[in-house]
Amino acid sequence: MKGMFWVIVVVVVAIGLWWARATEKGKAEALEAYRISLARLKADPRNADLRKHTLALGRIYSNLMRDNKGQTVFDEVALMNDISAACAGASEVQVKKPAITALPTMSKRAWRSSCPSKTATSLTRASTQRAARKSFSPSEPCQSAEATRHQGVRG
Repeated sequence: MKGMFWVIVVVVVAIGLWWARATEKGKAEALEAYRISLARLKADPRNADLRKHTLALGRIYSNLMRDNKGQTVFDEVALMNDISAACAGASEVQVKKPAITALPTMSKRAWRSSCPSKTATSLTRASTQRAARKSFSPSEPCQSAEATRHQGVRG
């Protein structure tokens, strides 16, 4: 009877050790899979599917660490911090800015001669005064050569 008791104790202890080792091995494998997924996410931070996969692996790992009792809010925040750190550069949008180019310049005379003749008849007094000023901008309304001569402004 004594011998049978010790055999049962040894078998129970062996099963317990085997179970603990298998559990620890599962935790280590889950941690390794999570870290590999984070490294992949760091290489491709804009990949939404990889983000979901990394989050799922993190949840599996955190659940194993809590002995299959589910995740806590703290675990979710820690996972999101890890994922955000891995995707740190993804929020920066690299926009290629166009080079600033100057507007093409042309003389007043060339600009005025390019204006349609209909514009000269529809000019108001304010637009003719703007055209008479020394500062010249191609965005101002066109003024015909006749209207310019009428005001005494040379082109």
